[in-house]
Amino acid sequence: MNDEDKLKIYVDLWKQTVEVQKHFNDIELRIRGLALTALTFTLGAAAIAIKDNTEAIVFGAHVQLAAVILFLGAVLWLAFYFVDGVWYHRLLLGSVIHGHDLEARIAESLALGGVDGKVGLTDQISITSPYPLRVGVRRFAATWNIHSSTKLKMFYWLVAAMLLAFGLVSLSADRPDRSAESGSALASAVMGDGGPAGIAPSPSPVGLEMLEKSGGGCGLGGPSSRVLRGR
Repeated sequence: MNDEDKLKIYVDLWKQTVEVQKHFNDIELRIRGLALTALTFTLGAAAIAIKDNTEAIVFGAHVQLAAVILFLGAVLWLAFYFVDGVWYHRLLLGSVIHGHDLEARIAESLALGGVDGKVGLTDQISITSPYPLRVGVRRFAATWNIHSSTKLKMFYWLVAAMLLAFGLVSLSADRPDRSAESGSALASAVMGDGGPAGIAPSPSPVGLEMLEKSGGGCGLGGPSSRVLRGR
């Protein structure tokens, strides 16, 4: 096999490698799109639960429903990170490394700089991709190159931390006073729906029955209750 045939094989392999890179990159973008959609629904549902002050019972304890939604949203978000960062991103990195090797062999065959020549598409993307993050001012400044793997972790872990923080805040929020609500319901049942303006409402039969069963208080079941029945 002469050098021209080898070069043709390398080029065909490089084309297939680029298609694989595009395939994995497209999958990762779709996963992130689904993750952002799930995040939108999670925040919307939590906002409605906070507005209505809705509670949920978890292992016998009353907790804010918003906190449950946010914690479950954080778990779902990290599941997306597993599929994206731990699964497909590593496959993408493998295809990129393979593309580097093929481009180096093509450059060597074409005498474009040898094995270490930086002449290919994959090489140029790898050079351009890192983002220089500068922290500090003047002489005290430091610069870190943030590569794609670090960007991916920052994207997922910062949002997960935000969901967990919001969940903890919702968990510590004040819960509605159930004793006041039950007392108001009991008073409504005893006094009925009320009558015309300026006339005291009469106790309803259901309310009298509730008072007799509860007992205690100001002589319930005694003279007071008989007076009420007489009305």
